[in-house]
Formats: sequence, structure tokens, C-alpha cells
Amino acid sequence: MSSAQSFSFVATIDSLETINPGGTAYGSIGLIAGNTLTGTIVLDRTTPDYLPTDPRLGTYYNSATPDGQPGLYISTLTLDLPGGSLAFGIKPATAYERFIETSVIQITDGGAFNSPSGKFGQVSGDSLNFYHNIDDTLRGSYTLNNVNTVDLLLNDSTGTAFNSDQLPTALSLANFDLAKIYYYKSFGSSLGPNVGNLRTEAITASITRIMEVPEPSSLLLSAWAATWLLGLRRRH
Repeated sequence: MSSAQSFSFVATIDSLETINPGGTAYGSIGLIAGNTLTGTIVLDRTTPDYLPTDPRLGTYYNSATPDGQPGLYISTLTLDLPGGSLAFGIKPATAYERFIETSVIQITDGGAFNSPSGKFGQVSGDSLNFYHNIDDTLRGSYTLNNVNTVDLLLNDSTGTAFNSDQLPTALSLANFDLAKIYYYKSFGSSLGPNVGNLRTEAITASITRIMEVPEPSSLLLSAWAATWLLGLRRRH
């Protein structure tokens, strides 16, 4: 069995916030309230707890070092956006100079929790939070801003979803009474000739479905079993 467990999710956009209207020369998120957002979460359960002495708070940094220096990228969260998929937690091969300011998964087994974006307020009980901020900066005659921040929060106010602060092996939406995603993006330039084109947007979405993604070996076994049953029926 693989140490990494994958989950797909479906969410409905609650709102689109235009923080800085700027221009659209560099694009936009491309989603509005009522649209559907899909994505995938991959949790690697071999990731060590950065604060193992706290039995009610698991802190799992998504790199080899908590300050975000280049290291081993472990768990991932992918958003399927109109302009293409955006993966958080995967070290890119790009000409841009990337600064990973924060990339962390936190598991709360009872107690209060505030997600890093501050968009969901303080929650209590059991929670899973995936927060990742990417800042790509193009160095040159001007600065091309390309900031992507995702904050995913699953919370069970009754405190029964988890029985430890370890990364879970299963996720069911039925176990949580709050399931939200906040995604922030900036586009354009803050310096130089295109300064007026700086645009920042953010969406908030409610997760409506979470599904476990079977491992490839499980899919092959299921396909083999189906083929075997079909052949058995034909012989009889």
C-alpha cells in the first residue's frame, strides 16, 4: 500500500472578490459565484510531525525545512482552474524565481484553530488545514507579480472526525460541518510601465464532495476481476 493517499473534491464557488481591479492583460481566475471547482489532495503519511510533543496538533511542513527553503516536496493540492491545473506542493521547472513562504498541513485533534488566511474565523473541534503560498517573481526591468495562495479547511465542531493528530488515511465529507477553500491570486505588474495592470482576485468555495482516489494497483486488480467474471459468464 502506498504511503500517499489521494482524494478528489468538488466545490461550488460562493463568491469572487476583486481586491484590486487593475487590468486583465495578465488574465483572471475565470470563475464566478455558482461555478464548479474541482481538485485533488494528496497526503503523504510518511511526513514527520514538526511538533511531535503536542499530541493535539500535527504540523506537517510540505518541504524538508519549515522555512520553505528548497527541499523535498511531499503532499500536494491541485486546483483545476479554467486556465489550467495549478499544483501546490510540487517544485516547478520554471524560469521564474520562486519563493515558498509557507507550505504546511495542520491536523487539530480537539481545540481551537485559526487558518493562516484568516478567512474562516476561529474554529474548534477537529480540523484539517492545507495552506500553501507561492510567490513567483520575474526579475528584470519590472516586477511581474504572480502570487497564488490556497487555504483549504475541513472542520468538525463536534471533535469526533479524528482520534489523533496524524495525517488521516481516509476523508469523508460527512464527518465535517465546515468544508471551505479560499484561493487568492495576483496578476500583472507592481512596477514599471505596466503598473496599472496589477490585479488581485480571490474566490471562496464550499466543498460539496470528497472522494478517495484508488491506487493504480487497485484499479488494475478491479479491471482484471471484471475481465475474469466476463469470461466466466461467456463460458457458461
